[in-house]
Amino acid sequence: MKLSNILNDITTINFQDCDIANITLDSRQATNGFLFCAINGHNIDARKFIDSTLENNVTAILADSDTTEDYVEIIQDTQIIYIHDLNSKLSKIADNFYQHPSTKTNIVGITGTNGKTTIAQLVGQWIDLLGFKSATMGTIGNGFYGNLVEAANTTGSAFDIQENIANYAEGNAKCVTMEVSSHGLVQGRIDAVKFDIAAFTNLSQDHLDYHNTMKEYFQAKASLFTDFDTKHKVINIDDEYGKKLVDLIEDNDTII
Repeated sequence: MKLSNILNDITTINFQDCDIANITLDSRQATNGFLFCAINGHNIDARKFIDSTLENNVTAILADSDTTEDYVEIIQDTQIIYIHDLNSKLSKIADNFYQHPSTKTNIVGITGTNGKTTIAQLVGQWIDLLGFKSATMGTIGNGFYGNLVEAANTTGSAFDIQENIANYAEGNAKCVTMEVSSHGLVQGRIDAVKFDIAAFTNLSQDHLDYHNTMKEYFQAKASLFTDFDTKHKVINIDDEYGKKLVDLIEDNDTII
């Protein structure tokens, strides 16, 4: 794929177009044909690995800009495209690279403190019983129903998510159920995913080491319903936060 297609709607600066065979956040994979995305992450600033990827003949590099401006730098005949707030654009970059995979199947996003895994697995089983293929991404693994592979996180990286959906769509999955964590929402890992259905289970005290307050935790979960154009929203109103969530949603016709 052309780099210009991958960066469509990402930046307006001029850069040299080239062919990209794959994209990665892992500098160890970044060799010839790869686009390496060096983000200044929560724990590690991947920009410190740029030199090693240049030694491995990486084709192009995207890196977090320390300014509000995007710009290009050429080192060892390799272009490094610095983009402001790159981390927030990774989902869109991956969506472009994998050619908008979430539009090619039905995506069900499930969020809440408890019950995400159970619901994701039950929906997958129901789809399977109806004679269709289904896939799941979540706590106990990713993959087609009955053939899950262990996953590192409830909600994977922006690149992992889009790659997985692309593989499931190509494998004729009728539906993909996804456990959506509050971390994944806040960090923008699912920003470019097109959800058909969003479901809310419940909310109780959890992850306050990350979100600080219950209000922030709720706002993170609520964003799946307020910031995404989903066709249907399934909300547990027996939960007090479910009732609050219903009040936040302007288009009540989408609520079940």
